Order: sequence, then structure tokens, then C-alpha cells
Amino acid sequence: MILTYADGYATAGYTKHLERAIKRMIELKREEDEEKKKVRLINGYDLINLGLKPGPIFKKILQEIEDLYLEGKVKNREEALTYVKENYLS
Repeated sequence: MILTYADGYATAGYTKHLERAIKRMIELKREEDEEKKKVRLINGYDLINLGLKPGPIFKKILQEIEDLYLEGKVKNREEALTYVKENYLS
């Protein structure tokens, strides 16, 4: 994108459309980085403390909790732990 910007500026001098595209890409990257910084409500250690054995199911449970949080169905750590107890423990 930067090379395209430089080429456009050198040949035509008009690069507003490229500037907008680059700015949007930077915004999207920043938003993506912020998403990654979110703290999980629970982690694998919490699942172990509930009595679950580590394995592939952990990824499924943690992703499910994250999805529920983003949907607003689980609002805090306590609700997340309760959800796991009700849905994954006998």
C-alpha cells in the first residue's frame, strides 16, 4: 500500500483515496489488537479447579464463554463459572 501511495503521489499527485484506505487499515489493525488485549473471564486453571481434566474441550469451553460474553449472555466471571458448572459438570 505504501508503494502504491508513493507511486500515485509521484505520478498524479492525487492520493486521497489511498490515504483513506491506509488509514482504515491502520484503524482495523488497532481494533484487532485491542480485541486481543481483552482478558478472559475464566481460564484453563479455573476449569481445572472445577474438576475438569485438561484437553481439547478446554478450548471449546473457553471459546463458548467468550462468545457468550460478546453476546451479552454472560457478564462476569461468576456467571461464566456458573455456566460451566451447569453445562459441563454432572
